Amino acid sequence: FDDIPLPSHPIVSYVRTPHDRIAIEIMRGCPWQCRFCQSTVIKRPLRVRSVETIVKSALEAYRNTGYDEISLLSLSTSDYPYFEELVTRMHEVFGPLGVSVSLPSLRINNQLRSLPRLMKGARKGGLTLAPEVARDDMREQIRKKIKNEDLYEGCREAFANGWQKVKLYFMCGLPGERRVDLDGILEMSETIARISKEVTGRYKEVTASVSNFVPKPHTPYQWNGMASRDYLRQAGEYLRRKVRLKAVTIKQHNIECSMLEGLLTRGDRRIAAVLERAWRKGARLDGWSESFRPQLWWDSVRELGIDFDWYVHRDRPVTEVLPWDHVNVKKGREFLEKEHGRSLVQLQVMAEATGKAEG
Repeated sequence: FDDIPLPSHPIVSYVRTPHDRIAIEIMRGCPWQCRFCQSTVIKRPLRVRSVETIVKSALEAYRNTGYDEISLLSLSTSDYPYFEELVTRMHEVFGPLGVSVSLPSLRINNQLRSLPRLMKGARKGGLTLAPEVARDDMREQIRKKIKNEDLYEGCREAFANGWQKVKLYFMCGLPGERRVDLDGILEMSETIARISKEVTGRYKEVTASVSNFVPKPHTPYQWNGMASRDYLRQAGEYLRRKVRLKAVTIKQHNIECSMLEGLLTRGDRRIAAVLERAWRKGARLDGWSESFRPQLWWDSVRELGIDFDWYVHRDRPVTEVLPWDHVNVKKGREFLEKEHGRSLVQLQVMAEATGKAEG
């Protein structure tokens, strides 16, 4: 990956932007194979940059821009094979310059426990982590094998070393999701808040950011339908109603935006007409919440006779020819079918276990 050049002269805006910093891609691809993740499929194989290349490129970009923050980006930055060496080297070089090093949302592993110590010289803002789900059986279902003790010990170390808040990324609407999975989100978030009080004597801010799951092409879930509006709305209301600690905030992604994402993600060429009509009606900059007008899209869908549920909420048979089947990926349809079959087996196991528990 060292042969692929990094931007050495990133544009410096006249105004402050949300991502006002140098971004360095340290690794492309991911060593894990989470079933919900499209990037881990389409960005194979795993490629890494050397520590020396990363530090050299970051230093050059700093000299050309004057930014005071550098973000080390990848799908799973804490799985970079030379992570400790890289973080140590970055602090040695950029610490004396007053430049901080930041990390994106992190996978939870045993590396997390040592992260606060490695980042001791960094600015103490928020620690962003991506557990995605809170129960072990659902982790088996989505193939994201993490341990709660790694998460809790990492947060404990972070609070002890001056971190002021923790942000957790979760998903709702996953296949087979149950009420106990939502309860797990609350339990995990509140446990971290209590850890902060144990360590510092006061509650620190814990935010549970809940996204609405959209089954993506080129993943084992591409045959699964998306959860309904009503379910996602009820799930969000349940989480907000049941949270007990003021230190814990539940934030759910805009459901209408997720529905549009589902339509565009899972649609075929006929959805192009919807896109054009919505644009002619005035849809612009839909990625900005203040500009997003979902009714323009739903009116376009209705006027063109598009069956929204057929595209978005329908489970598809594995024999169906999908709109994206002609796009080749490293591990193709055969691999995805096997993983889809395994996920169905796991769903059955979860359903039986839930039935026994309720019985």
